[in-house]
Amino acid sequence: MNNKNKIHSMTAFARLSEHSMLGTLTWEIRTVNHRYLDLNIRIPERFGFLEQNAREILRKQLQRGRVDCFLRYQPDKKQNFGLAIDESLVDGVVKSLTQISKKFTTPTAIDPVSILSLPNVLQEEAIDEQKFSELALELLKKTVHELSVVREREGKALRLVLERSLGLAEQEISRIRENFPLAISNEKQRIAEKLAEIKTELDSSRFEQEMIFFAHKVDIMEEIDRLIIHTEDFQRILREGGNVGKRLDFLLQEMHRETNTMAAKSTSVAITQATIELKVLLEQMREQIQNLE
Repeated sequence: MNNKNKIHSMTAFARLSEHSMLGTLTWEIRTVNHRYLDLNIRIPERFGFLEQNAREILRKQLQRGRVDCFLRYQPDKKQNFGLAIDESLVDGVVKSLTQISKKFTTPTAIDPVSILSLPNVLQEEAIDEQKFSELALELLKKTVHELSVVREREGKALRLVLERSLGLAEQEISRIRENFPLAISNEKQRIAEKLAEIKTELDSSRFEQEMIFFAHKVDIMEEIDRLIIHTEDFQRILREGGNVGKRLDFLLQEMHRETNTMAAKSTSVAITQATIELKVLLEQMREQIQNLE
């Protein structure tokens, strides 16, 4: 199947790690359904220079969904890559504390932990931002690709579910269409019997008026025809693939509206039952479509 004909679920998860001389990098991405693309990127503060490029990578591959993207980093134990002490600052602090302690009659011990807690005493060692960016962003691209594979697999499964549900919906529409002539005939007979009961002369003009009024009130052929057109559009959109979620959601709203109109007009038990089954199927399809990109 051509890539543009594929559909994707918005619900997926991917995580990839990679070890290098700089340490171990891990990207983790979770996505769930959302009306728009909502990116939530969490990167350690010292690697904030990655965020803009990371955001662009995600935007190029994903169109809709709530996206939670996390970067985790573990330094290589063999590398002096972590916190560094500002020796000159510590020397100055110790010298000042020693001078101050001489002013007390009782010697005061210098607390190393307190010194380390002072601002700027502990500093993160500088890193090669360009090299780190290349490693991190390349790993992110691989992770997004893995995520896309999962989203595509889930989308394929959803397509099968929707096609099966659509087939059942088409059966109910056919059932409604087949029962409509009988419903008209039965109602015609009911009107004739009602007029006879009230001893109204069954002249052709009066009967014709009653039937015209009835036909206008309960005619559902327009709704049936529009439903058939909608199911054909639904099939076409699924075949075309791509970002189908919003289009299918709108189409289902229209199908719901036509079905509700038929249910309101129905004078037949069979047609009423079929509209109920149809509404159940459409609601199930709507729930599935909420996960499509």
